[in-house]
Amino acid sequence: MKMQEKKLKKFNIYSKLANILFVLAIVFGSILVIVALGGTIYLKATDFNIAELVNYISLNTMPNVGLLLPEGFEISFSIIFVIIAHLAISMALAAYIIKLVANMFRNTVSDQTPFTKKTVRSIKNMGIAFLVYAGVIFILSIVVGYVTPHPESMSFNVTIDGRTILLGFLHLSLGEIFEFGHSLQKDTESIV
Repeated sequence: MKMQEKKLKKFNIYSKLANILFVLAIVFGSILVIVALGGTIYLKATDFNIAELVNYISLNTMPNVGLLLPEGFEISFSIIFVIIAHLAISMALAAYIIKLVANMFRNTVSDQTPFTKKTVRSIKNMGIAFLVYAGVIFILSIVVGYVTPHPESMSFNVTIDGRTILLGFLHLSLGEIFEFGHSLQKDTESIV
């Protein structure tokens, strides 16, 4: 019984830490998106050459990579806005997953078991969130492909994020396992 009480105290601490991480993800993500959006609007308003900025950053941060845009290459601002949308969606996913984890720990402490309907729903929601995220990234990659001018040195790429899809299916499978555990626990409690 002492071991269970120690675990529940740890889960309570984990829940509080996850809630702090959730707030930090929301604040940091919001600031990052606002700065990126404001910077893009400023660059557009001042007719700044984005290719020069990208080349400058590439030369100063990755001199051995040799990632340079051709002279006179223009980056469509619609691509930049798609990148900012991707950033915002990624931060929202991270915050959502962290909040689900915090709720799982809190529910485990309050119910004194991890095998509850709330936990099953949280785990399955994580899986669905990963799959939706992979779909959104796929759609964004298609949008970028259509709005990007295609010089000879660049190709049209469609992104399918296999790792995120795998994470989604793993969480859905884990949710099924927890649901089975929940049903076994209910059967055990009904016998006792």
